[in-house]
Amino acid sequence: MLRLYIACVGIVLFLGCTSKEETALMKSYTKNINYHKQLQKTEKIQLYENNITKVMLTATYLYTAVADKNDTRHEVFIIGLHLEDEDSEALHYSLLLNTKKSIKVEELSTDDTRLQQISFVSDWGLYYLVTFPHSQE
Repeated sequence: MLRLYIACVGIVLFLGCTSKEETALMKSYTKNINYHKQLQKTEKIQLYENNITKVMLTATYLYTAVADKNDTRHEVFIIGLHLEDEDSEALHYSLLLNTKKSIKVEELSTDDTRLQQISFVSDWGLYYLVTFPHSQE
């Protein structure tokens, strides 16, 4: 009898812990799962000059897994630049991936469909599709 009572109390506790908000959160997550996966592949860095932020850079790695163990596809990123002021436009910079220069840099417009799947997109940012040679690391 005691075991039955403990089992009933346990079931009531487990059912009471599930809320409508949690269910709504899980539905929202599964609806936007691609966005959240891209968010996991995004890094942000700020470039400073005299302790003042000049540029905020975001990089999202566009990688889709394949079964081929000898995958030698190029490494592709969407790079976002957010310049803090007009003086930042005079900065000269280059991007390297494991000491390798990019193969191709393509500027993207803010209404490009590829930007809809990533985070940190704003109207005042500059976005580029950057391709690097395959890297083993």
